[in-house]
Parts: sequence; C-alpha cells; structure tokens
Amino acid sequence: EPEPEPEPEPEPEPEPEPEPEPEPEPEPEPEPEPEPEPEPEPEP
Repeated sequence: EPEPEPEPEPEPEPEPEPEPEPEPEPEPEPEPEPEPEPEPEPEP
C-alpha cells in the first residue's frame, strides 16, 4: 500500500489587531435639583 501523504501543517492564524481604546465618555452633567414645590395656600 502507498504511504499516506502527510497532512500539510495548518497555517498559523494571524494575530488579531488590538482594538483601539474607546474614547472616554464625557461625564454627564449633574441634574439640577428640582425646585421644592410651593406649599399650597390654605383655603380660607
């Protein structure tokens, strides 16, 4: 029987390029404090 051909070596996978660092998100502006509701005037 003829000898089986040796399998070719698999090509090495290329290294993946490193992902660029994402830009830092700008800090969100602080929400303004809600104004306190004015107390309802008592009915006379």
